[in-house]
Amino acid sequence: MLTDSAPRERLWHTGWALGFAALTVGQAYFFFTLDDPAERVLNGVGGFMSGLGFLGLLVLPNPGLHADHELARMSRSTPAERARALDTAEELLQGSAEAIWMKRDPLAVILPYLVSVSSATYVYLRYDALWPALRTLTGAAAVNIAHWLTRPTGNLETSRRYRGERAALSVTFAPLLGDGSYGLGVVGRF
Repeated sequence: MLTDSAPRERLWHTGWALGFAALTVGQAYFFFTLDDPAERVLNGVGGFMSGLGFLGLLVLPNPGLHADHELARMSRSTPAERARALDTAEELLQGSAEAIWMKRDPLAVILPYLVSVSSATYVYLRYDALWPALRTLTGAAAVNIAHWLTRPTGNLETSRRYRGERAALSVTFAPLLGDGSYGLGVVGRF
């Protein structure tokens, strides 16, 4: 299962990295080209938060991302090599499960959204700009929740089963994208 999940991990990771990069560049463009101070504040904060999302994907560990390649390179000719490959697989599975838990922590949704709430509240109170503030709140909620819900959790469930624990209840809504979808398809594990 660890090697089966790696392509989904890469697809999710690449999709969100490109999405956050596009949001960062787009919001930076609007920040520098718009004259409306309310729009500038919202795009500046939004671009900064999208940039943090992009940076987080690049910096935070994700052992499951290339587990299939790492395990495929290992020789299994002797019993010692097979034992070493099993130890490596266990370490990768545990590390991947920990990375999933860290990225699916509810604070990973709540804290960025609170930043958006505070910037939208500031813009509404300071500039009386209700619609830009509501647009920011809606967009931030959609991005944060989708990022959280679409995180592939196959390695986490495999790790739980491997340790003899019950795998988490699985709820999926992605009729067009299928299992392990990413981006705007919603795949959640609760």
